[in-house]
Amino acid sequence: MSKYPRDEFDRTPEFTDRKGVHREQPAVKGGGSGLGLLMGVGILALVVGLLSFLVLPRLLGADATAVAAPQTTAAASSPALASSSDPAESSAESEPSESADSESSDSSAPEVSESPSVSATPSETAAEEAEAGPVDYAAAVGVYNGSSISGLAGSGLTKLQGGGFTSVTAGNWTKKVDASVVYYKSDASRATALETARLLGIATVYQTANIPAEISVVLGRSYG
Repeated sequence: MSKYPRDEFDRTPEFTDRKGVHREQPAVKGGGSGLGLLMGVGILALVVGLLSFLVLPRLLGADATAVAAPQTTAAASSPALASSSDPAESSAESEPSESADSESSDSSAPEVSESPSVSATPSETAAEEAEAGPVDYAAAVGVYNGSSISGLAGSGLTKLQGGGFTSVTAGNWTKKVDASVVYYKSDASRATALETARLLGIATVYQTANIPAEISVVLGRSYG
């Protein structure tokens, strides 16, 4: 067997773990535990992500519903407060309309505030006029224009004064009417009402208490 001179590679300790310079170093102990730690962290992150995706939206949705509920209740209760004040406002607004109707009169004549209710049977014949009694030419007679014809009440006033009546006034009726009517209040004024109707050419005479003057003559659109 050939012998070779000793060199530097032969100078090794008698007891050593060295296997040779051409061998790789053994794997460092503890590498498996590091990989397990990384896997544990990854699993924990996955669990947290799933919880955030599934549980948190439900919790946030429940909180939003609880906050929105009081606002809806407050909004629903506000119309009740507004509606409770409506009757007072509507009554306050309706009151001026009643007085406004009485301001549209002629400045030179009194305005009639009420429209009479017709309830009596008309008297139209000359025989009834003769039976009614004497005519009171000093009775208060009001002639009212119930049309849009200017000066109609004034023309009726002139005719009555020409017929002997001494206490005649002219004014405007509260509404427009077509037919002309003579109204009187009491039975004692019936003869006087029939005389005014004859002088003005009016065929209809009614008795009613709801008129401004003892005898009230309303001239409609068809008069004259």
